[in-house]
Amino acid sequence: MRAIQRHLLDPLSLEVLEGRFKDGDLIRAEMHSGKLTFEK
Repeated sequence: MRAIQRHLLDPLSLEVLEGRFKDGDLIRAEMHSGKLTFEK
């Protein structure tokens, strides 16, 4: 569980806090060149 939190939830939370996503957005997580990216 900690690995999921560290690699997925923590980076996603930072992007939400920075205002990139808002309540109700559908977000897709993908790996590109070894880097996790999030898209609406």
